[in-house]
Amino acid sequence: MTTSPTRQIQPRPPAFRAATSRKSTRKPGGKEEDGKDRTGSGHKSGTKPGAASVSRQDWIDYAMTILGEHGPDAVRIERLCTGLGITKGSFYWHFKSSAALRDAMLEHWQYKETQAIIDEVETPPNAPLTKLELLFNKANAGVVDFRAEMAVRQWALQDEQVARVVEAVDRRRLDFLYRQFAALGFARSETRLRARLLYSLMLGEAMIHEPEPRQTRKTRWRESFALLTGQSEN
Repeated sequence: MTTSPTRQIQPRPPAFRAATSRKSTRKPGGKEEDGKDRTGSGHKSGTKPGAASVSRQDWIDYAMTILGEHGPDAVRIERLCTGLGITKGSFYWHFKSSAALRDAMLEHWQYKETQAIIDEVETPPNAPLTKLELLFNKANAGVVDFRAEMAVRQWALQDEQVARVVEAVDRRRLDFLYRQFAALGFARSETRLRARLLYSLMLGEAMIHEPEPRQTRKTRWRESFALLTGQSEN
């Protein structure tokens, strides 16, 4: 779930790369990709290489783009620097290590893809069925970046910390859906089942690549939603 597509960060032109890659007279410092501090301190002192043009959020957005397009193994500091056309100095100004970038990416994904959506559908206060409709429509309106969603889940298979974040996100989403179905008056046994089926529908449809008219798919979505929320039974 998300409110807006991940912003694409365009690589810098060759002239910019040349300007930012001039060698310094002092010995290289900062932390390497293994997270070790070569200078004995945290951030580099002095000026901020590239920091004026590439913000911390730019790094996160670009890393999420690479994750969605190429998978977790592609999210490496050197690759990100090459894509952005800047040196490692800018990276280490914003992040202490590659692990710190990972943490920031997960925090960003966890909030943007879950809590921000829940906050939006709950403001102003809406009826339970309206909340479910708003949520379901967002998932099927073409604004959801399911590439990032699937990439994070693939990442979770390789990293225990990522797996814990995905588990927390699933629990939060399912709990929200569960509470809406409970408020609609379904029996406890049905509430959890309907919540899980609706969640599976929203994620599963994005993974099925079947050539069909968009209107056909939209009709199936609406019929499925009506069935799960009990509207087709009235």
